[in-house]
Amino acid sequence: MQDGPGRGGQPASHDVDEIGALMTLVRGHMDQGKLSAARWAVTHPVQARSLVRWLRGLPRTMVAPSDDRAGAVLRKRFAGMGLLRTGRHAQAALVLPPTAPQYWVGQKRKVFRNKMAAARRGGLSWRVLDPAETAAVVQAVCNGVGWDRDARADLEAWLEVPLEAALATAAFSPDGDVLAVCLAVASGGVAQIRWAMSVSKGPARWAAFAALVEQAYARRIPAILVGPMIGKASEDEYFQRRVGFQPSNIAVAPDPSPSPGFAVVPVARRLARDRGGTDNRVDRRLRRSASAVR
Repeated sequence: MQDGPGRGGQPASHDVDEIGALMTLVRGHMDQGKLSAARWAVTHPVQARSLVRWLRGLPRTMVAPSDDRAGAVLRKRFAGMGLLRTGRHAQAALVLPPTAPQYWVGQKRKVFRNKMAAARRGGLSWRVLDPAETAAVVQAVCNGVGWDRDARADLEAWLEVPLEAALATAAFSPDGDVLAVCLAVASGGVAQIRWAMSVSKGPARWAAFAALVEQAYARRIPAILVGPMIGKASEDEYFQRRVGFQPSNIAVAPDPSPSPGFAVVPVARRLARDRGGTDNRVDRRLRRSASAVR
């Protein structure tokens, strides 16, 4: 869910290339460690202030993963303070409107609608993949682009969940050959696209994403994320903007799982009953321990 604009101002269009270059540079330093990024900020104060001012002006998108394995993966990716203590910055976020017809109308979706019209004219089909067929479809795409690897081993390392647990969609030719695939990790009210590939240029990539949007509505997932939106290849940024992604700072709702302390006293009481009675002194000590854990 999008909370609204941040505290700063949106950048002028002629600043985007500069900001993108700065984001790429700082992320390179972040890959080397937080100390390297901090050193860059200290030695380039004017650029650092410009970057922070721009980042603080981006809208904030609040996401709420569930308490499951996929949710833990998404929390690890997007939770925490992040770069310069302002959250996960300039991530591509698509907050879907309440209904699918609202998503598809308007000038902003014109390119996407045209791509889908081309897909229909070409006889393409698109759908969500059954978990049992995901691995084979992904391997077919990898083979189609000449990627001579074990798709399961390589992609599960990126997904951090089994292929069968991914939200997977694909586009197919009239003959049934797979043309494009999109893999996302989904939990609660958010999905993050972790990997997408098409065997050739054309509307197949757009069709696979359209199937993902359909599934997001079917599963009541209001937010779709990707990764950094600024500093990406121009083709990727063009695609992201035309399907509705915007650079946003991501905030993650608190983990819904209860603190272990909540379970201490009930368990102790059951043990005491099994022993034929209760010990008030033990009960008081366990209550104090539970309070400390909380």
